[in-house]
Amino acid sequence: MSALDTALRVLIWATDDGRGPAPSGTLVRTAQLVTPLPVVRRALARLAAVTTARLMLDGPLGGPESDAGPELGTEAILVATAVGAHHDPAAVELLRAAGQPRGGHDVLVRHAVAALAIRDGLGDAAFREALLDASPLTALLDHPQPGRESAAEDSLDDFVLPHPRGRLLLVRHFGRPPQSPAQSRWRGGLLQRLRPEEPALVLDVYETAVSRHRPALIEWVRDARQGLRFGATLDRGRVEPVAKWWQALFYLERGRGAAALRTRYGLTDYQFGLELYRTAWRLGLVR
Repeated sequence: MSALDTALRVLIWATDDGRGPAPSGTLVRTAQLVTPLPVVRRALARLAAVTTARLMLDGPLGGPESDAGPELGTEAILVATAVGAHHDPAAVELLRAAGQPRGGHDVLVRHAVAALAIRDGLGDAAFREALLDASPLTALLDHPQPGRESAAEDSLDDFVLPHPRGRLLLVRHFGRPPQSPAQSRWRGGLLQRLRPEEPALVLDVYETAVSRHRPALIEWVRDARQGLRFGATLDRGRVEPVAKWWQALFYLERGRGAAALRTRYGLTDYQFGLELYRTAWRLGLVR
């Protein structure tokens, strides 16, 4: 099996939404990746189209200038190959060689492959770090590595927000309960940074979360409050990530007033989250 065979198998696997075990291949004859066969280019195009549909978009991410033309997505082949050869230490170098996405389709193909690799826990820490560097959209929607937040934010500004349905993409992902403390901190921090310029977008996220996932959010906050029990040792790691997620909504309510937020049909009965934030703030756990 060659490196090109590895890439093709990964592209097909990602098109099938990662059903079955992740392909495992080699990095033999990597020079072929520079001039991929037509079958591989067709697989790239199909994955881009399928991912566009899965993310409920109507075209590549970014503005009209984001499509890089006939060579669009070629570097994504390196990402796919690296995922298929994640057990090989050289896969990290291949990810670094991929650089940053050149256009909207490239962003989508990289994300389709990288998100599945992250989901399945492929590779070691160094591999996953390099993978998120190579797929900033995946880092944006999940969480970037410490010190690499700017690339994820650039992906938001360059590819997500300029797209007519980009805000809906962000709302659908950020409106789900976070799956880890790191994801909670990242999403809470980004919502707080977006709050002054994009208050409607931030409220859309909270409205989606509260209206669709209230029971999960209540349980999430209840668990965090266990770290504040009287007589117990204060558990910052249990409380702070959850409180951070509610920060932007706290400041929006304080600035606009609760009555203004009640015009949002789905944004009701959210005080359980703001109460946690207020308590964490008074204790110096969040700022």
